[in-house]
Amino acid sequence: MRSNRLHKRTTLIAILTLLITLSGLVICAKGQDEGINNGQLIVTQTKNGVELVCVQPQDRIWLISARKVTPCAGELSELDILSLKGTTWECRSLEDLKAEHVSDPHRESLVFVHGNRYNLEWCKSRGLQFYSRVFANCPDRPPVRLILFSWKSETEKKIRPIQDYRIKSRRSLELSCIFAKVMDYLDERKLLICGYSLGAQIVIKGISEQSPASRPVHNNLITLIAPAFDPYYWSTQLESFNRSGLAGPTKVFVNQNDKVICASELFAKKVGRDCLSTSEKIATGLMDQKLIHVFDVTAEAPGKHDLNSYLESDTIRCELRESLSKLSADHPLDVLPIQNATAEGQVEDDVKKVAADILHTENKAGLADKQVAKPGNTNLK
Repeated sequence: MRSNRLHKRTTLIAILTLLITLSGLVICAKGQDEGINNGQLIVTQTKNGVELVCVQPQDRIWLISARKVTPCAGELSELDILSLKGTTWECRSLEDLKAEHVSDPHRESLVFVHGNRYNLEWCKSRGLQFYSRVFANCPDRPPVRLILFSWKSETEKKIRPIQDYRIKSRRSLELSCIFAKVMDYLDERKLLICGYSLGAQIVIKGISEQSPASRPVHNNLITLIAPAFDPYYWSTQLESFNRSGLAGPTKVFVNQNDKVICASELFAKKVGRDCLSTSEKIATGLMDQKLIHVFDVTAEAPGKHDLNSYLESDTIRCELRESLSKLSADHPLDVLPIQNATAEGQVEDDVKKVAADILHTENKAGLADKQVAKPGNTNLK
């Protein structure tokens, strides 16, 4: 029975993938007939099947993998760097990423750190879905360079969920040192940094470990979605976080019905630690309310501890876009909105070049043979 259900589910996913792929080809063909470039279509994985994501030609997607990094003593040389070109992830270098981040004034860089129970494929898919939900159909935003920071957080085998949480919570703290080094390396230009779940802990501890000595200090903009924290660490760290001078205004999004976060707070109380929640810390004045802004999205998003569920919140999506626009306004060169960039310079040239490359590739291979990444395909590895 179980094998039959698995076979039916696999068949259903395959059929759904085919239907989405064909619909994507129709969209692209229509766009070509009308002289419109709709971006690169990519099939990503979800818990129940697949989802089609369209990466716009003015945007860039990068991935920094710290999965092979030695905890507490990692070096930048241990990182794997990838960039998405078409439907394929290509090996690059951290120097390439820095050169693009520093020298390209027309795109704003957003670093996203995922939470627990993500393997590399899930990180890629969820990262692209994060991009699609926040930035799709937003013509008045600046172009974005999304940098996915991936860490080893796969589900531990043959242990209980609470033990799994403890292991990942400690590991996230241990990997914060390499995150700090990456942020130092990219510090020549301000960033928007977003951490989800235990990824928020990597962001907080990583930034607190940065040293402003012998370099300019940039107050990076911070966003934390459903933050989860180690009970032996978080009670004092949040109080001093923004006072380090290395972080600017921080937005925190919480859902009172998130059972995973509630369970983590109960666990902290069980082990006898000072475990005031983010909201409680605000209420008791332990945080500087001018720097940290807490948004309760309970009424806007389901209570599931799931990134896509949180991104159903209009508040989260709008605040992320607002932060990206603020980042653009803070830089010396004003970035024109996408719909107004067609008359001036580099953005238009980049878009035309990418569009020409895509059209050339499609014309050469034929629409019928156009390749779209599928779950399990090497294009998503």
